[in-house]
Amino acid sequence: MEVELVSEADVVETPPSPQTQDVEPVAPELNPTEISSDLMSPATGAPAVMAPQLSDVLEDEADEASSDGFVEAEQLFTARILKEPASEEVRKTLPLLAPEERVTQLCNIEALEQVRMDRSGPEPDSLDPSSFGPTTFAEGQVEATGGAIRIAQEWYHIEFECVPGEDLESIQRFRYRLGEEIPRELWEEHNLIPEDFDDD
Repeated sequence: MEVELVSEADVVETPPSPQTQDVEPVAPELNPTEISSDLMSPATGAPAVMAPQLSDVLEDEADEASSDGFVEAEQLFTARILKEPASEEVRKTLPLLAPEERVTQLCNIEALEQVRMDRSGPEPDSLDPSSFGPTTFAEGQVEATGGAIRIAQEWYHIEFECVPGEDLESIQRFRYRLGEEIPRELWEEHNLIPEDFDDD
């Protein structure tokens, strides 16, 4: 809004009224642009913005995190599993692998354990992260968007995102999404078998 300044010469005095009339008091009209000083920012004089409640922010973040169907791991297991006596052969083999293959194996271990811990019933016993799409490595993160996991001799789609530790012996972050059962007619095409067979 443009404001025009006026000089004293431009001001015209209004002569007093010769007769005073009784005027009933009228309530002042509320200007919608007027805002209580309690709601004004002391720094700028602009209307203050009410901060959202922390509980609302956390709830929104939780809804956003779960809206894509991924399960965020609250506890990570790979480092502990590798220290177990039963993992001695794996501990010896991992340092011999190329970095990407080593990281893939770490993420596979984490994926199997996360699914095992999150569900009841038969445990998963095999996982192929690249059955239906390539596993990608970028910015320190592994992404498997076309994996398959075997549970009770049936295969299911699985996706996961995995961030390995700098020591290449642990996982820093993991999230996954378990998909639908894979039809048996697709097993042979994607090298999926119902169970492992001994070479003997």
